[in-house]
Amino acid sequence: MNHQAQRLDSYYRQHARDLPWRHTADPYRIWVSEIMLQQTRVEAVRDRYIRFLNRFPDVGSLAAAELDTVRAEWSGLGYYRRARYLWEGARYLVTHHNGVFPVTSTALQAIPGIGAYTACAVAAIAFGEPVAAVDGNVLRVGSRVLGIEAPRNSAALRQPVKAWADSIVQAGEPAILVQALMEVGAMVCTPRSVACKQCPFEDDCVARTMPDPTLLPIPAPRASRAQWRGVLFAGQTPDGELLLQRRPEKGLLAGLWFLPGLVGEKTENRIQQGIHEPGTLVASVLPGCSQPTQTSVKARWQFSHIDLQADIYRVTIPNTFRADGHALYPPTEWDREALPSVTRHLLNSVGISLIESPASDLTSI
Repeated sequence: MNHQAQRLDSYYRQHARDLPWRHTADPYRIWVSEIMLQQTRVEAVRDRYIRFLNRFPDVGSLAAAELDTVRAEWSGLGYYRRARYLWEGARYLVTHHNGVFPVTSTALQAIPGIGAYTACAVAAIAFGEPVAAVDGNVLRVGSRVLGIEAPRNSAALRQPVKAWADSIVQAGEPAILVQALMEVGAMVCTPRSVACKQCPFEDDCVARTMPDPTLLPIPAPRASRAQWRGVLFAGQTPDGELLLQRRPEKGLLAGLWFLPGLVGEKTENRIQQGIHEPGTLVASVLPGCSQPTQTSVKARWQFSHIDLQADIYRVTIPNTFRADGHALYPPTEWDREALPSVTRHLLNSVGISLIESPASDLTSI
């Protein structure tokens, strides 16, 4: 074992956080944890991970479930596309591998929704393949240790960091060292602070000699955020049933329940008309419903790459209303459905009180 691997191994065994997914070598459970942890805080995942596994304890149970059931269990975690990836991956494993995981990172990448990072993490932790899983934490640590002044996610950074991390993982126990690299990035060498005295790479780190090690890696240029407008209708029947519309399976909030109306870039002209003439719009998208209230409630939501500003109108829905892609739900069923946090937030903004699910700050499309 080389000296970096040895120090990293020692650090992890002494300081690693006690997390539920670190007590298993089951590739299914490791896979679920890695997908849940993408773009989501550890504390938000901890309890939801256990709950998800209680509902879907193995590949077969996840593959046999309805997609809506999986989405409902995921509700509030954000980045809902991940729930579909898990479900599709489970069905693929059952169909093509009898529910048994391939044991190499290369073979794992054939499973829908599993990219290079997740494949390496599962292969190393579950099967001991000596490959490093390079996420943002590892890129940051590698950039500072090696002193690489290159933008995040550039090949000029990713390639040498991957080679460095692989050399460490190959020098010891892969399951330990892969997780240890992530742990250093999460707890010691964070985006905005460094604790060099606690770091197993202190003696080898180039950035430690810099006035501010947190300047590495160089930030990548930020893409401009799209600005979307929307005109949405919060509709209830006289009996209190809530009208929801299922989003298309591709695009914003794919396949999830949302408020009926218009939202997005390609409907800007109709949205502007709807802001000024909501009665005309509601007659076209929800025929037979009451005219909306005279004033709208303005609400905002931040998706991963989109800022949404919506005008929301209250309308009354006939008890007999039926339309493709729409459903009426009594209050007793609201929390049973896969309602994303944005839907709950928008409804709450007009006084329809749904309990906010614990969620990440951003919701991805």
